[in-house]
Amino acid sequence: MCVCMINSIAGYILSLVLLTLPRQHLVKLYLYVLTALLLFAGHQVSRDYVRSELESGFEGPVYHEPLSMNRFTTALIGQLVVCTLCSCVMQTKRIWLFSAHLLPLVARLCLVPLETIVFINKFSMIFTGLEVIYFLASNLLVPYNLAKTAYRELAQVVEVYGLLALGMSLWNQLVLPVLFMCFWLLLFALQIYSYFSTRDQPTSRERLLFLFLTR
Repeated sequence: MCVCMINSIAGYILSLVLLTLPRQHLVKLYLYVLTALLLFAGHQVSRDYVRSELESGFEGPVYHEPLSMNRFTTALIGQLVVCTLCSCVMQTKRIWLFSAHLLPLVARLCLVPLETIVFINKFSMIFTGLEVIYFLASNLLVPYNLAKTAYRELAQVVEVYGLLALGMSLWNQLVLPVLFMCFWLLLFALQIYSYFSTRDQPTSRERLLFLFLTR
């Protein structure tokens, strides 16, 4: 019970912090999260490829077997797409920072034994994890600096213009109407999806009418 309460409080605090972040920093945060998701997708592609190679048991050149060549080509295209997207999202030309998951494919192309490829895949995962940890450690003080700067600016606005001006300024900067509209549209889309996923039920028409009336 205590753990659930702590998690709830932490969730509220995190939501408040995200709501009060400046727009440019919020966009950066979303881009970082998107990059992390892309890296996880690259890990999944690499893991599935290694698993499929172990199940096939074929250790010859990939171009000697059509199925092996097909698996290799699919995994290679997926990893190149992940690397390119990460490079574009992070706006860097150092694409090698996101290419650790290509190591199992390179090893397979060089006829490395399958058992060794498993260890190479684990190494690529560890290397990517260390990159993420280094990035988080190097930006550890960024939230504190943002909070400190925001507090200083808020104190100056309150001292000069008062609380009412501060409230109006926050309302305009946080774009709350747009955020609430996006939140409402998301909830409405989820309700529509829930309706169509159960449209074979006899009460679906009544549920749809109730959905439009209540939204």
